[in-house]
Amino acid sequence: MAKKKKKTNYLNFILLLVFVSFIIYLVDNWRITKDTYTVREGIVENSIEAEATIIKDEKTVYSHSSGNVSFYKENGEKLKAGILVAEQFNDRNSKDISDEISVIDKVIEIKNNELITGKSSEKIYNEETEKNIQNMIFDENYGSLLETVSNMNSDFTDIYSGYENYSIQELTELKASLNANVSSDSISYYSPRGGLVSYCFDGLEQKYTLDRLESLNINDIKKVDYELVNQVNSYIQQGDPVFKIVDNYKWYLAFELDSDSAELVMDNKYLKIRLKKIDKTLYGTVTSLEDYGEKSLLVLMVDRYLYEYLDDRYINVDLILKEYKGLKVTKASMTEYEGKTGVFVSDANKVVKFRPLKIIGENSEYAIVEEGDKISIGSRGRILIDEKLYYTIKTYDSIIENPDKIYDGQILR
Repeated sequence: MAKKKKKTNYLNFILLLVFVSFIIYLVDNWRITKDTYTVREGIVENSIEAEATIIKDEKTVYSHSSGNVSFYKENGEKLKAGILVAEQFNDRNSKDISDEISVIDKVIEIKNNELITGKSSEKIYNEETEKNIQNMIFDENYGSLLETVSNMNSDFTDIYSGYENYSIQELTELKASLNANVSSDSISYYSPRGGLVSYCFDGLEQKYTLDRLESLNINDIKKVDYELVNQVNSYIQQGDPVFKIVDNYKWYLAFELDSDSAELVMDNKYLKIRLKKIDKTLYGTVTSLEDYGEKSLLVLMVDRYLYEYLDDRYINVDLILKEYKGLKVTKASMTEYEGKTGVFVSDANKVVKFRPLKIIGENSEYAIVEEGDKISIGSRGRILIDEKLYYTIKTYDSIIENPDKIYDGQILR
């Protein structure tokens, strides 16, 4: 009898253990999983997306004759006044010879430096290129920088190939022989002032000039279709543009704004903007804001990054109205709970806690919130809502991305 009772108790214990395990399994599977993100400090902007028309100080040099042209400077290169930029010939053969002479001059320069320094031609060329790269970094000319770096090896090969076994004397004699075959009937074109050289023309150079800036109206900046023409390697007719020199220290951006946007910027002497193509920010000086009823014309003067937009006419810009700094949360993670706006935070044990928020600023995607008053560095701050203090979020909290079907005290998987 005792054995039978003992066996029954053992079976009951086993059944109880199975039942408890089943309950634990159900509870564990009843828990849900939720994606989270980590709270960090950040910046939220209130901005206006706008398209701007570029107005540059461009000085165009026109052809005095018809013929083939040799260009001696790179597009976008910064020049002083009086620098030889291009030379025009009446026959194609003279142009080809002139281009070859330019290459020989470069090889002679490299070989002379090789004799003086004892370094290889390629090393000298690379050192010169590195100096140019440093200057581009200093000038923040990143567009030309990337092109220069990517072409370093191929450029040297193109310049030096075929002349590596020539002595300096042989190269000098070859140059003299070529010069004798160049037509004396050529026209040289020099930079009329300092600035960036460009060989690209959009046909709008005379429409958008600094002289017309004061009389500019909102209809003038309506976007028009244009064709960008590059004059390099082309036969240029008399009276056609050869190149232009663009002032790289001052250029203008003209915007068409609706009345609401114009009202937001009307009291500003300066505006922070983002050039979206290169993702760079800078300040522009407001030179004019004219009211045209439902629309307004805003003109800003800026003084940086023109080399990135040397051959552009219309660009995309963010007008940054205000910036907020603090703890950054997504708007999608925010919810209303017991009459307060906040987020659900998952602690180290996966226990959910609702934390109220006090918003400093926001845009359509993000909000910047107060950290609250802290007792010590790294502690959780408290914010005042309706004359009552609540603990809020802090840096490195894990916030639940989607608060749907989440409640305070819930345990996550």
